[in-house]
Amino acid sequence: MSIDAVLARMTAQLDELRRDSDARAAFHATYLRTTRAVADALRAGAFLDAEWVECWDVAFARLYLDALDAARRGEPVSRPWAVAFAAAAGDRSLPALRHVLLGMNAHINYDLPQALLAVISDDEFGDPAVLASREADHRKIDEVLSARVRKEDDELRELGEQSWQDTVLQPLNRAATRRFLRESRAKVWANAAALSRSRREGEIAYAARLGQLEELSAARVADLMRPGPVLLRLATRGFGVLLGDDRGPAAAASRTARLATARTRAARLAAGRLAAGRRTAGRRTAGRLAAGSRPGGSRPGGGRRGGSRPGGGRRGGPLQEPPRGGRPQRQAPCGRSTRLWSGGWNAPCGWRITCAAGHSSWC
Repeated sequence: MSIDAVLARMTAQLDELRRDSDARAAFHATYLRTTRAVADALRAGAFLDAEWVECWDVAFARLYLDALDAARRGEPVSRPWAVAFAAAAGDRSLPALRHVLLGMNAHINYDLPQALLAVISDDEFGDPAVLASREADHRKIDEVLSARVRKEDDELRELGEQSWQDTVLQPLNRAATRRFLRESRAKVWANAAALSRSRREGEIAYAARLGQLEELSAARVADLMRPGPVLLRLATRGFGVLLGDDRGPAAAASRTARLATARTRAARLAAGRLAAGRRTAGRRTAGRLAAGSRPGGSRPGGGRRGGSRPGGGRRGGPLQEPPRGGRPQRQAPCGRSTRLWSGGWNAPCGWRITCAAGHSSWC
C-alpha cells in the first residue's frame, strides 16, 4: 500500500465519521492533515531514504486505521485504543483537543514502536549506521509535524473547539507539543530496541514485552481523561512511556515472570479457542441431526465418500454419512482406532463403525 492509498482510505473514513457525528473525527482529521504533510515532504525529497519513510509511514498509519475499523465493527482492539475510543463514545463535552491528544498518545506510544519493528530488522537494530539514517529521517518527520502545530491550533479555533483556557495557554501548548514530539521520539526508539531484543528471543518473549508496552500506554491515555490542562500535566510528568531495561539480573527475573504470564495467557487463549471450536462442532452436529442425514450416502455432485474397495464391491450396503464432529460408539473389531475425515470415518479394516446417533459407515 502506498501513502496515496492510505490518504484515500483516511479521507473516506473521515467522511463516514463526520456523517455519524463521531467524536473520533477530531483526531482522524488531524492525522489526515499531518499525513498529507508527510506525503508532500516525500515528494519534495526531504528524506534520506524516501522509500523507507513511505513504508514506515504506511505501516504506522495502518495500525491506527485497522484499529478504527475493528472498533467500528464492534471488535476488540488494543487497550490504548480502547480507552481513547471509549472517550469518544462517552462524554460528549470533551473538547476536540482532548480527543486529538488521546489519539496521539495511543498511536505514538503503542503503535509507533511496532511500526519501526515492521520496517527495521533485528540485524539492522544492531547496525549503528542504519539506525543513524533511520533516526535522522524520524527527526525530519518530527520537523514536519512541529510545523503543523500552529496550523492545527488554527483549525481547532476556526471550528470553535478551543476553550478559553486553551486560548490563554496556546503558546505554552505549542511549546509542550513540540517537546512531546522530541521526548516521545527518544522513548519510542528505546522501546523499539527493547521489543527487537525480545523478538530475537521468540514469539512468547515478544508478546510479553508488547503486553507490557500496551499496559503502560493504556495507563497514560487513561491519565489524560482526568480534568484539567492536559498538556501542562504531560509537561510536568513527562511525555511518552518507557519500557524498563531488560538487561541485568533483576531484569532477567522480571522477564522470566513476564514470560510465565505470557505462557499462561497463551495457554488460556488456546484452551478458549479449543472450547469454542468444540461448541461450534456440537451445534453443527445437533443441526445436522435435526435435519436428518442425506439418504444413501450420496454426496452433492454425484460423488460417494469412501469409494469402492480394492477388488470391487462394498461391504454391507450403502454408505450412510455421519455428521461432522460425531464420535464412534466403539472401535472397529480389528482394534484399530478410527479417525474423522471429511465428515466420515475411516479405519484400516472393512468393518462398519457406528456412532452414538446410529449413523454408520464402511471403510
